[in-house]
Amino acid sequence: MRRARNSGGRTRELTRLAVAEEADSRVLLASLFGLVYTVGRFEHGVTDVFIEVNPRHAVFYTRAVGFVVAATAQLCQRVLARSVLFHLKVDTLERRLEPRKIAAASEPLKRYGT
Repeated sequence: MRRARNSGGRTRELTRLAVAEEADSRVLLASLFGLVYTVGRFEHGVTDVFIEVNPRHAVFYTRAVGFVVAATAQLCQRVLARSVLFHLKVDTLERRLEPRKIAAASEPLKRYGT
């Protein structure tokens, strides 16, 4: 993250997200990505996205979104579990996602007034 910031990148931290087991995780994750993307990109000028995930979820974030490993698995002291740090340039994310998909991702949140 320091490397991205030192080269002029803008990052923000969003931490401690969890999904309840009974939640529809696909809809929830799509909504969260849409909201975080919109707020991060347009309100804060974020250029680089970093996520820290459990290694068992690594393949999903690589295939579905295009994240690349920024740091190998280590023990995350906050949750006392192993995690992998991933990085993605927002420009790359924008090319992968069509604007209508981003808007659709945030629709469930709009319906519930969030």
